[in-house]
Amino acid sequence: MLMGIVAILEDLGHTVVPATSGSDTLGKLRSRSDIALGYSLSRDAQDDGLQLVDSIRQEWQDLPILLATSNVAGSDHRPASARKALHPRTT
Repeated sequence: MLMGIVAILEDLGHTVVPATSGSDTLGKLRSRSDIALGYSLSRDAQDDGLQLVDSIRQEWQDLPILLATSNVAGSDHRPASARKALHPRTT
């Protein structure tokens, strides 16, 4: 799924800076000033995408972040729905 997202974004002319972990993501954000969007794919219960979002928010309050997951079992979706959700805008 992630490689498909990368291909779509590159086809649209965007530069993609992939990261392999939360710490890798934070390191890349700290070393670059040209990142305009964060995207996190949370794959399983061990991968806490919300924790990564919270870590990013501590340093980059205005960076848009898209968090995607296929793990909706049980009540895992509740913490995300409690956060401030932004609806997509079209211009």
